[in-house]
Amino acid sequence: MNRPPLRPEDAIAAFSAFPAPVAVVAALVDGEPQGLVTSSLAAGISLVPPLLSFAVRTASSTWPALRKAPELGVSLLAHTQEDISRAISMNPPPTRFETVETAADAGGAVLIAGAPVQMVCRIGTLKWAGDHHLVLLEILDTSVDDDIPPLLYHRRVYRALELGTLA
Repeated sequence: MNRPPLRPEDAIAAFSAFPAPVAVVAALVDGEPQGLVTSSLAAGISLVPPLLSFAVRTASSTWPALRKAPELGVSLLAHTQEDISRAISMNPPPTRFETVETAADAGGAVLIAGAPVQMVCRIGTLKWAGDHHLVLLEILDTSVDDDIPPLLYHRRVYRALELGTLA
């Protein structure tokens, strides 16, 4: 059966139906925090070694600098941190972190204060995937606060995850 190619707008509509965590991937580059926002984070790829993945556009101007960092910080944003996501994704690199409280570890991984999940990682494998690169990260250290709900991106808007159980 010959199908016409899927239109990008149809793929976007389908992809946006998947609720996705909003995370910041960041590191010190030349002594300054650099980072990007991703909603393609996938955790639990492997437990031994512990791996997670994310996708980054091949046209990203930030990724070439981050790729050279010895360690990367991955911060799953809290439901109250939409402003941080917007600041990092919309501002030019020198001003992205001006209003964001961060901490850097000895390896240069930059973590966002108040994020419910913080991970220090190093790049494992990088694979080309269409207009993106798929990045596998080895998790070196984690910090988790179960009391802070994460920020999600769903149907092209930010949403808070309601913590609780179904009745």
